[in-house]
Amino acid sequence: MRAKKLTVLILENSAADVELIENALRAANLDFTAVQVDREQEFYRVLLELSPDLIFADHALVATHERSALTA
Repeated sequence: MRAKKLTVLILENSAADVELIENALRAANLDFTAVQVDREQEFYRVLLELSPDLIFADHALVATHERSALTA
């Protein structure tokens, strides 16, 4: 039986960091679709639309709103 394809939301403004995250997920042999955003407002919109399985967020981009991001 094949595992569920994961939806991954990445809040990151560095293309190199996004590539590192995606490479690590591939190395873990995970089947995933990644959506990358680079603004907090866009992050919340996509978060509510997709209900992602995994979230990677650059701390500097949501530093003042971590708790609200987790409860959205």
